[in-house]
Amino acid sequence: METIWCPIHGQEGSVQCGCRQEIKSDVTVQIVAEKTSATAAACQRPPGRPPEMEACERREKILSAACELLGQYGYGAASMDRIAQSSGMSKRTLYQLFPSRKELLHALIHSRLFCFAPQCRKTVSTPDEELIGLLQDMAHKILKVERLGLIRVIISAAGESRDISDIMLNLKNGGETNILHGWLRNYCATHGHENENIQDLSQHLFGMTVGELLLHSLINNPEKDATEYSQYIDQYVASGARLFLEGLHAIWARGEHATNRRPRIV
Repeated sequence: METIWCPIHGQEGSVQCGCRQEIKSDVTVQIVAEKTSATAAACQRPPGRPPEMEACERREKILSAACELLGQYGYGAASMDRIAQSSGMSKRTLYQLFPSRKELLHALIHSRLFCFAPQCRKTVSTPDEELIGLLQDMAHKILKVERLGLIRVIISAAGESRDISDIMLNLKNGGETNILHGWLRNYCATHGHENENIQDLSQHLFGMTVGELLLHSLINNPEKDATEYSQYIDQYVASGARLFLEGLHAIWARGEHATNRRPRIV
């Protein structure tokens, strides 16, 4: 058995220094030495963000802290200083990832409300079922308690903050990156209606399904059995999606465009 040199204390490992490492081969010597050197470096590291944390992890910690602060204290209290403190990040790191509070809020709202990956459904066999599954996934994400809290904050802050209004408008109009817009665009093109106003169609479809459930939840916020309410969400969304598609095809059968003569939402 052999004892190696301790790089932390500058001496051979001993019981007193607590770094005694007994080894059986040269390979083990190298591995132990590398691990001990890393420990020594960690001891000398200044306080703050660990360098091994990936940028995506840092972003998520910051966004989660911002979301929690918004929910607890409102928009006015969610300053960059407070977000940095709550996330455990330095202000330098915070501003490197998000140069302004507006950009941070834009990323937060987009990631929590607009950006999601639908589940892969192996049993889907028709476009109608695909749309229903997409909307059901969207509804289950948006209607979670923490997201409802964020939506309430956004609604209350929209009147006092031009930043919030601008963010919501930009995200709402980002049709190319909106998964629901993308599905409708492909669906209309497949049926020979490439010139439909996809943004209007998307608003009508969302309002008939997820939007109605969202409005009801924001107003009433009732206590529901989780399993029973989940089934209700799926049934409501499926019914609304089928009604939308039936109406869309009925309009097309009359030789009209689905968004003709419809007032725009301003």
